Amino acid sequence: MIEFSRQIFQQESIVSHSIIIRSRSNYDTIVSELKKQIQQQSPGTNLIEYVSEEDLLSINDVRELRSITNLKQNSARVIVVKAIKFPVITQNSLLKLLEDGASQTTLIFVTTSSVVLLPTVLSRVLLIDELASKDNDAFAADFFAKSQADRLSIWEEVNSAESLSMLANYSLYLVGSSPTMDSDLRSQIVQAHSFWQSGQLAPKYFFEFISLSIPINK
Repeated sequence: MIEFSRQIFQQESIVSHSIIIRSRSNYDTIVSELKKQIQQQSPGTNLIEYVSEEDLLSINDVRELRSITNLKQNSARVIVVKAIKFPVITQNSLLKLLEDGASQTTLIFVTTSSVVLLPTVLSRVLLIDELASKDNDAFAADFFAKSQADRLSIWEEVNSAESLSMLANYSLYLVGSSPTMDSDLRSQIVQAHSFWQSGQLAPKYFFEFISLSIPINK
């Protein structure tokens, strides 16, 4: 049994929510579990799958999702979106859809640990993160409590996709939660995430940028 599906259906209502699931589970396993929970908890709800080309959620996909959510329906529905590749530019284009919502509709985006989620997206969704752990948070918090020089000195220790993803997500958390951070710096950090995620910025350069740019967080 997958824990995240219980969390979804423990909400007062599963309609008019936007949800992001980050999971190590296979996408088909997640959909199967959601179908089972819908049958048990909300049998009148329809489940619709939206799978983008090559699992890359694009701006054109967002337009199609808007069209789908604008269609009137007589019963509640859950739209499951396969967003294994979830670029920052696509996340930005989603903001209005997440903000406005749709009547009797729950949007569920299924993604993976390598995806960096923008603070503006996180503020508009329910995040169900199977990958989150106190150990991960403690690792990232400890890293950003170090001086810039000490951060740079441990590149070899964090040179892995999993460690970089933890640092990337925590750095965006810091961007979103720091009221005193300069607005230009916020934009630069978000842009660096976008470039790194799209392969335009090498992992080591991205690591160096966030190490030097983000103030010591104690």
